[in-house]
This record gives sequence, structure tokens and C-alpha cells, in this order.
Amino acid sequence: MDMPGESAGSDVLVEHGVYTLAALGADRGAADIKTAFEAKQEALRAAKRGRDASDEAVIASGALALAAELEVETGMRKVESRALEVVKKKRDQEPYVRLFPGNLAQALAPTGRAQAAVATRVADLVAPTTGTRLAGVTDEIAGLAPELREKVAAFITRIEGVEAAEAAAVAAYGAELTTRRQWREQYRKTYALLTALYPSDRRKVESFFKAAKKSKKTASPNGGEPRVGGPTT
Repeated sequence: MDMPGESAGSDVLVEHGVYTLAALGADRGAADIKTAFEAKQEALRAAKRGRDASDEAVIASGALALAAELEVETGMRKVESRALEVVKKKRDQEPYVRLFPGNLAQALAPTGRAQAAVATRVADLVAPTTGTRLAGVTDEIAGLAPELREKVAAFITRIEGVEAAEAAAVAAYGAELTTRRQWREQYRKTYALLTALYPSDRRKVESFFKAAKKSKKTASPNGGEPRVGGPTT
């Protein structure tokens, strides 16, 4: 019996399982063996579907987070544009220099929660929830703060979605690895049960299992007959 290598993914194991189940289904004497193996085969399929779905969720949540981050950047650009007008494009003057000490490029350089923190700082400077706003900030600039805060809140929600999706993906992969091990154990057990069922017919027993692909012939290092790498069992 050729067992797929330890690095083989679930798709390879499922392929071997399809072969074995078909062969078992053609043998009336192996009905109970088939039932036991089929349960592990279906469990592996389900685990693979779960892992695939979790991977897709990570991709989708990442796309949503990026879209939300771009919205935050748009809000920051609005504030920066109005502040730049106030100081007549003199970036070293208040309130611009306090809002964007490293200019707009530096304010937009962070990503993720760090970007949200920068945007929150700007919103708090132009329109603090308590106290007075930064000197030189006009009503027009202060009026941009609610929208910016709303965008930041939406962005943080998307970040949390990414974190949750990534955690779920890790868990799904761990569950899939566990199911792979259980599949392999049942695959070996199936071989043992068939050997007990047909103790004197090894060829028949082997016929229930998909053969591994043969290695290509390679030249003998001594210049003699070509040698063939045999499959592991």
C-alpha cells in the first residue's frame, strides 16, 4: 500500500480515498470496512471545505479593510487641504504643523490600527470631544471631524474583522491537520483489515489502494543498468 507523503495536502488524500472507496464498494465482503473509511473521507472533505472557506474569508476581509482604510485617508486629505489653505501653504505654521508635523505623506504612511490612531489624533485636535480645539482651526475644518471619526470607526471594525478571520483560518487549518492524521490512521487500518480479510492474496489487497506515481528512471552512478526509485509504503 502506497501512503501519500507527509507533505501531501488534503486534495491528494481525498483523491486516494476516492479510489479506495470505489474499490471497497465493488467488494461485498468489505462493506463494513468501507463504512468506517467513508466516515473519515467525508470528515476530511468537510475540513478542507472549512479551511478553504476560512482562507477566502481572510481575503475578503482584507479587501474590505483596505477599502475602509482608503476612506480614512480621504478624510485625512480633506482636513489637510483645508488646513493648508488656512496657512496659505506654509506648512511650518499653526495649525498645519501640529496637525501634520511630517506633512501629509507621513500621516498617511502607517497602516492598520496605527493609521486609525493617526486619524483619531487629527480629529481630536480639530474638534476635541472635550475642551477647546487647536488654535487656528476654522469651523470648516472642525466640521470635518465627525465624518473622519465615522470613517475611523468603520475602519477599526474592518480591522477586527480581519483579525477574527485570521484567527478562524488558523483554527480551521489546525482542524484540517488533525483530520488528515485521522484519515491516515484509518487508511492504514483499512489496509490491515483487508489483509485480515484476504490473508493469502496480497495482490487483491493492494488493488484497493491507489498506487503512487513511479519515479523516473535515472542513470546508474556506476554506468550500469538504469535504476528506478521505488514508492514508499
